[in-house]
Amino acid sequence: MREIVNAALMMTVLTASLTGLAGFAVAGEEPKACFSEKELREAVAAKSVVPQIQAVRAAKNATSGDVVRARLCTFEAGIAYLITTLTRDGKVVQVKIDAVTGKPLGVQ
Repeated sequence: MREIVNAALMMTVLTASLTGLAGFAVAGEEPKACFSEKELREAVAAKSVVPQIQAVRAAKNATSGDVVRARLCTFEAGIAYLITTLTRDGKVVQVKIDAVTGKPLGVQ
């Protein structure tokens, strides 16, 4: 079973890197599914995605807010971290971070 999960993860990451994740900037795009903590650790250990802390730092820099939640999810266009932050003025902001490069893809 683990081999199937790892193969599916590698296909998702490969697809994301080949497509350039162009569709992530679409506002309101909902994730198809999100990884469990175990799947996240395996993806980071396999160096398929950047560590979650790198994505969290990128989101904090993009919003100057405090991170409330961080998830690694699959979207139509590929895979990304979905980081929820709370800004200093009390607004809840979601930031999508490219899971392969660690760069922000969009803020909403």
